[in-house]
Amino acid sequence: MKENNPVDIKKYIEVLEALGDAISIQDRDYKVLYQNAAHIEMIGRHIGEYCYEVYEKRNHRCDGCPVALTFENGGRNYAERTAPVGDDHIHVEITSSPIRDSEGNIIAGIEAVRDVTARKHAEEKLKKSKTFLNTVLDSIQDGISVLDTDFNIIRVNKIMRQWYEHMLPFEGTKKCYEVYHGRSEPCEVCPTIKTIKSGKLEMEKVPFVKKEGETGTLELFSYPIIDESGEVTGVVEYVRDITDQEKARKSLEEETIKVQKLESTGVLAGGIAHDFNNILTAILGNISMAKIFAESNEKVINCLIEAEKASMRAQDLSQQLLTFSKGGEPIKKPTKITELIKDSASFSLTGSNVKCNLFIADKLWPVNIDEGQISQVIQNVVKNADQAMPDGGTVIIQAENKTISGNDPLPLKEGKYVWITIKDQGGGIPKKHIAKIFDPYFSTKQEGSGLGLAATFSIVKKHDGLIIAESEPGEGTTFHIYLPASEKVSPVKKRAKEKLLQSGEKILIMDDDQAVLKIATQMLNMMGFKTETATNGQEAVALYKKAQKDNCPFDAVVLDLTVPGGMGGKETVKQLADIDPEVKAVVSSGYANDSIMADYKRHGFRSVVSKPYDIEKLGEALRVLFD
Repeated sequence: MKENNPVDIKKYIEVLEALGDAISIQDRDYKVLYQNAAHIEMIGRHIGEYCYEVYEKRNHRCDGCPVALTFENGGRNYAERTAPVGDDHIHVEITSSPIRDSEGNIIAGIEAVRDVTARKHAEEKLKKSKTFLNTVLDSIQDGISVLDTDFNIIRVNKIMRQWYEHMLPFEGTKKCYEVYHGRSEPCEVCPTIKTIKSGKLEMEKVPFVKKEGETGTLELFSYPIIDESGEVTGVVEYVRDITDQEKARKSLEEETIKVQKLESTGVLAGGIAHDFNNILTAILGNISMAKIFAESNEKVINCLIEAEKASMRAQDLSQQLLTFSKGGEPIKKPTKITELIKDSASFSLTGSNVKCNLFIADKLWPVNIDEGQISQVIQNVVKNADQAMPDGGTVIIQAENKTISGNDPLPLKEGKYVWITIKDQGGGIPKKHIAKIFDPYFSTKQEGSGLGLAATFSIVKKHDGLIIAESEPGEGTTFHIYLPASEKVSPVKKRAKEKLLQSGEKILIMDDDQAVLKIATQMLNMMGFKTETATNGQEAVALYKKAQKDNCPFDAVVLDLTVPGGMGGKETVKQLADIDPEVKAVVSSGYANDSIMADYKRHGFRSVVSKPYDIEKLGEALRVLFD
C-alpha cells in the first residue's frame, strides 16, 4: 500500500450520513478518518484519534477487533461489544468491511456500529420469562404438553419427560402419537383432534405404558390455543396420572357389586329361610316335647338327640341364609368374647385331626355383638381353615385389643376394636380367587355351598367391623377380623334352673303358619299356660278386644312379625297398645336378624324369641314377662 494513500469519502458522504447505523472509517493504523452523524451522536467526535484509545481506553488495538480482522483476511467481520457511554453501557453489533484503492489494496476499514441495547434487554427479559415459565411448568406434578395443529410437540414439562423417557426422544420434530403411544398415525380416541375441530376444552381417559412396563391410565384435558383471528393454532394437553384412582374406583365398584349380590341374594334367601324356620320350629318343638315324653327311655332319647342335632345343622344353614336378608340387623349386646371364641373354635374342630392354639390377651375389651352371629363367623372361618388342612395341622387364633387412629390405613372408623386373627397352615388361596372368597356361592371346594364366608362377610359388616384375608400359595391363609369394642360391661348370667310349668296365664298366639301355631300351643299347654290362636293381626286384635270385654283378658301375646298378605306383629302391637297400654307382647320371627328383633323394646315389645324355637327358648321368653 502507498504511504498516506488518501481515502476519497466525499462521494459516499450523502449515503453514509443517511444511514441510521453509526459509521466510522479507520486507516491501517486504526486512526479515525471519518464519523457520520449517528456515530458522533453515539460516541462523540473523535476524528484524527486512535479508535482503541477512544473506545476502550487502551494504548494498542483490541483483541478480536473486527477491523483488524478485516485488514488480515480482507473480508467482512462481525463482533458484539459492550461499549461505555457516559455512566452507562450499551450493547452494540459491529460489522467491518474493507475499503480498497484502485489497485485492490486495503487502505482502510469501514465499521458499522448498531445499538442493540433495547433488543438485548428484550431478549434477556424473554429469556427470564422463558426460564420462569419453564420453572412453573416443571414444578407442576401433572404432565404438560404443547402441540401445534400438526401434532408436533413444541414443549413439554419435566414430569412429562419422566413419564415418557423410555419412549422416543423428544429432540427434533416429533408427533405426539409417536412419542406417547408409539404409533405412526393419530389415535382413534384423541381429545386433541376434537379440540382442534371444536376450539373447546375436551377430556378423555387414555391408557399409557409406564417405564416399569405396567399399564396406567391418564386423564387428558385438551385446551385450545387461539390467535387474534379466532383460529386454533395449537393445543395444550394437561395430563393427570389417575392409575391409583382408577384402581380404587374399580375396587369400589367390585365392593359395590359384592354388596349388591348380597342384597339380591337376600331377597330370595330371606323368604326361603323364613318359611324354613317355620318348618324347623315345628320339628324342633316336637322333638323337645318328645324328649320330655320319652322320660327315661334312653334309646328313644338318643334318637331324638340325633334328630335334634340334624335340625340344628339345618338351623345353621337357615341362619346363613338369613344373614343375607336385606335390611336385617344383628341383635347386639355387650359380650365378653373370650369364651365365645374358644367354644366356637372347639365346636368347629370336633372330630377333626387339626389342632387349635389360642393366644387371647388378658383383659380383652367387651364387644357389642350378636353372640349367635359372631359365633357363626368364628365357626365358618375355623371350618374353612380345617378344610384347608385335610392331612392335619394347626389353626392359630389370636385376639387382642387394638385402637384405630385416623392415620391407620384400615377402612374403619377411629376407635377401639378387638382384633382377631385366624391363621391356618394350608396350601393358601390363589391370587385370582382371593378377591372372590366373600362372594355368595363362590367356592373352590366340591362340598362347599359358597355361603359360609359370604355370610361371615355380611355379619361382620353389619357389626360395623371388618374382615380381610391374606394368603400366599403354599404359606397358608390368615383372616383378620375387627369388631368394635363396647363401652358397656357384658352382664353376668346368674339364674338358677327353673321349672317349665307356670301358673296358668292366658296367652294369645298369632302366626300365619298352622304348624307353628299347633306346636306352640302344645308347648305352652305343656308349660301350664292357657292358649288361643290367631292367623293374622286383625284376628288377634279382635280376640284381644273380646277378651277385654268379657273380663277375661290375655296375660300376654306372642306375635309373628311377618304375615304375608296380612297385618304383622309390628302394626298389631301398636293397635294392642291403644287397647291396653300394659300389653305384654313377645315378638317372634323367622327373620332372626330383622331390625325390630334387634331393638324390640323400642317397638313396644317386652320380650323376643327367634324361630326356630323349642320349648325351653319359648319358656325363657315368657319368664321375662312374668318373673
